Formats: sequence, C-alpha cells, structure tokens
Amino acid sequence: MIKSFTLIKRISDLTQKEFLQYWREEHGPLVAKIVPGFRKYVQCHPVEMNVPGIQSGLDGIVQMWWENLESLQGYLNWRQSDEAKTLKHDEEKFIDTSQLTRFYGKEHVSAEANIQADNGIKSFTMIKRRSDLSQDEFLKYWREEHGPLVIKMVPGFRKYAQCYPVKVSGPGVQSGLDGIAQMWWDTLESFQDYLSWRQSEKGIVLKQDEVKFIDTNQLTRFWGKEHLIVER
Repeated sequence: MIKSFTLIKRISDLTQKEFLQYWREEHGPLVAKIVPGFRKYVQCHPVEMNVPGIQSGLDGIVQMWWENLESLQGYLNWRQSDEAKTLKHDEEKFIDTSQLTRFYGKEHVSAEANIQADNGIKSFTMIKRRSDLSQDEFLKYWREEHGPLVIKMVPGFRKYAQCYPVKVSGPGVQSGLDGIAQMWWDTLESFQDYLSWRQSEKGIVLKQDEVKFIDTNQLTRFWGKEHLIVER
C-alpha cells in the first residue's frame, strides 16, 4: 500500500472555519466522486493549541491510500488530463495551490495500540535529513536506532508510524521531504503532556538523538483530528 500526503494552506480571503467547511462538505465529496483509483481518503483538520515555536502554518493534511505505486502514478497522470480540470478548479476555490507540499511513501507501523477515544489526536512531523547523510543512511538510522528509542521513551502515545519516500514521476510532485513521522494520541491532553515532556530532562535524550540524523531547523509539525471521507 502506498500513502500520499498533501500539506495544504488556505487562500488568504477565507477564514479557517470557512476553509474547513468547504473542504469537508464540498471538496471532499467531489474527490470521492471523480478521483480514480484510491482506496481511502482522510482529511486531518487542525486543533488549536498554543505551543510556542512549533506552529507549522498548515491548515490541513490530506491522506490518501493507494493499492500500489501503479495506481498512484495513474492518478498523477490523470491530474494532467482534461478530466481533472473540475478538481483543480475546485481546489483553487479554497487552497493556496502555490504552497502545496506533496509526499508519497510507504507506511511502516512501529508500535500500535487501539485508540480509546473518538476524539483522538494525530500528530505529523515532516522531516528532512541532515545534509551529510545519504537518504539510505538517514532511513536506516531512523528505522533501526531512533524508532526503537521513541517506542522505549515517549510517554502516552497509542500508535507510531514512519513513512518512507517512494519515487514517482510527474510535474510538481517532489516535496523535498525525507519522511513523515505520525503519532496517535487518545486526547489533546495526552499530546500536550508529550510536548511538555519534550522540554523536560527526560526528553533531552530523544532530542539529542534527533540531531544525529534530522535537520531540526527544517522540522514542520502539525496536529489535528482525522475525518474519514471515504473508504473503498
């Protein structure tokens, strides 16, 4: 299974409430109706939390699941066709398309437990590797060293997954990201506790390990609530 992420910002003349309402009630059903080949489509809408220094500026993240790389590539080819014009025109009604970031990868779940609340929170960390590491070196360290450390140390999360990049072709599809870390939390409070833990002495070991392979100056974080639009 291949997973695509689209990181979006709203157009400047919409409030966040207007943007989220249009995205969920108008654009989401349009995607479900006309986009070919996907298996699942989820919107992640932001939740408010005042945390200094880690605001991403994003207004939402689209997640789509594809059976294989061929079905994803078929969708990217379809986006260049006349049939996709309706979708693109609709995107321009609420998305700042000049600031879209896309990422395509395979998701590897490192730890998982059932989410125990309907109002669970999901956090995303968009990662770029250190410039002195190859992508293979970065991925190996992330998977074999940092991932187990996260599972061992980080308190309160319910699920942790790393998404590693896959290569696709087409105009405008490169994001510059080397990976996306995803974590699931039962409540906003448990996520807030984690952020507070990161600032404690116990969190120093994790932060020191991050600088071994991540360009921490270019980290982007986002958190919100997931809304399943359609699953096939």
